[in-house]
Amino acid sequence: MKIVISKDAAKIYSGTVGTQGHINWPWYYCLVAVAGETLEVETNHLFDDQFNAAGWNDDKIKYGIEKIIKHKAGGSLFPNEEKEIRQGLGMGLRIRGNQVSRVINDVRPFYLKCRWCGKMSSVTEFRVGERCPICKGPDNILKSLIKKSWESIDYLAERYNLQQ
Repeated sequence: MKIVISKDAAKIYSGTVGTQGHINWPWYYCLVAVAGETLEVETNHLFDDQFNAAGWNDDKIKYGIEKIIKHKAGGSLFPNEEKEIRQGLGMGLRIRGNQVSRVINDVRPFYLKCRWCGKMSSVTEFRVGERCPICKGPDNILKSLIKKSWESIDYLAERYNLQQ
């Protein structure tokens, strides 16, 4: 699964957070670095409103730093900023859904997530609203990882001949 980051991701972030006060500048510059890029997504833990992007290798991080410096019109980064940016790009970033322009090979429609314990289950085994097979609590219902669950789960099950 991959995501294409909006070219305006940093602007979206600063517009959202900037109205509330503090902007985390290293984070802002990480978004500048990945703007317009296609990133691999870690699929071990999926969310309906955000994505965990896989980390970059050293060459890609260098490319990202150069992109940030170009964005700053040749201005340099403070040493602590560069360190935080390198760590963020190397470890991977959590990207909000509103900063993503496209999702490629989305696997979220095939999973449900417990509202309580966060464990994921396959739509081939369980349905939206059922109890979680892991924590089995009374109110721990499974939710879809896509916004239009009322439409999508049955449609996908029928389209891909999934067992229900």
